[in-house]
Amino acid sequence: PPRSTLFPYTTLFRSALPTAMACGDDSSVMDSGPSPDVPAIDVGPVVDAGPPGIDAGRPDTGPENCGEMTVPGLSTEVVGRFNQPVYVTSAPDDPDRLYIVEKQGRIVIWDDGDTSEFLNVGNLNTDGEQGLLGLAFHPDYATNGRFFTYSTPRDPSRNAIDEWRRSDGNPLVADGARVQRLLEVNDRASNHNGGMIEFGPDGFLYAGLGDEGGGGDSFGNGQNLDTLMATMVRLDVDNAGGGFVAAGNPFVSGGGEPQIWAYGVRNPWRWSFDRANGNMYIADVGQELIEEINVIEPGTLGANLGWPAYEGNDVFDDSMVGDVADHFAPIHTYR
Repeated sequence: PPRSTLFPYTTLFRSALPTAMACGDDSSVMDSGPSPDVPAIDVGPVVDAGPPGIDAGRPDTGPENCGEMTVPGLSTEVVGRFNQPVYVTSAPDDPDRLYIVEKQGRIVIWDDGDTSEFLNVGNLNTDGEQGLLGLAFHPDYATNGRFFTYSTPRDPSRNAIDEWRRSDGNPLVADGARVQRLLEVNDRASNHNGGMIEFGPDGFLYAGLGDEGGGGDSFGNGQNLDTLMATMVRLDVDNAGGGFVAAGNPFVSGGGEPQIWAYGVRNPWRWSFDRANGNMYIADVGQELIEEINVIEPGTLGANLGWPAYEGNDVFDDSMVGDVADHFAPIHTYR
């Protein structure tokens, strides 16, 4: 869940990293230049990471001749202070201008030190894990001005994905009138809303929805294919007449909600596509003991990530295990 509710304002930094790292013999070491003189920044109290001795695994550092790597200097630049920022992205063909999503409902543009309001989404539940949680620009945003948000509207409490348009008169301001609602699901709890949305390499819009909330899959959604809760959905933003269902989804012909692409997730708060191969990397928030990382390759349809029968690779609910013979196991877990 977003932890920023404890600290109403958060300072964002932009970092500059070198493009080469040292690996192999001396000939492979590239000089990144002198380290800038960066003043110390007080980041607040140190958070206890838990008991020592838990092996979280080590990444493969490559060939055996790769020794210990020297990390070059890291420069940081204060971007500004924002009200509970939960996501930062940029629009296609415009990588330098940042769009900062504030949980209370605003999208703020940062442009080389200047900030301006792009959109303010009203009438939201914003307590706890609710609010404006996700933003995705259409791949052709530069020409069509279409973008999408994931939020938790009130009256009644829902999870919703909406389409908006850039203003005709000013490309740095959104038209405040919502174009259409692609998806909405009534929600009986305030937590486990997911909230990440992103266009995949196939041009479809993906979104992650949590199991509705509570604890231990209180509402029985994890293995229920008749709800969009606890699922990853795949939407065709141009298929309004067909419920925005993307062609090729695993349950288009029956057996579950046709928008579902994968299921059995608990709270896929943040995830991303690998730009090199199209893999989806999902950080699914665990219940009490185990966090998990899932990797779903392109073309994998109907993956069942196992919640609540499994928390990571461990059995969580014995009574459900028999119904999850096709458990799509995480690639990595840690306590």
